[in-house]
Amino acid sequence: MGRDIGIDIMSDQKPRLTSSVVIVHDGKYLLAKRNKENYNGYWVFPGVVLILVKTLHDAAIREAKEETNLDIEIIKQIWL
Repeated sequence: MGRDIGIDIMSDQKPRLTSSVVIVHDGKYLLAKRNKENYNGYWVFPGVVLILVKTLHDAAIREAKEETNLDIEIIKQIWL
């Protein structure tokens, strides 16, 4: 069972646009363990809060490289 992360969707925080990258190789998924103050110790897909980028596609490729040092190819985009 996962831990309750206690997200308050009605808080004063402004909405942020984020992008996560699901990297699959030989049927295995790459996860990163957070070491930042928020959600420290949680396993997550590599991702980024988007600030000023040309496209979500470019942001995903850049973030995968920064967090994993992998050069990836986007084969499918999923919009949630």
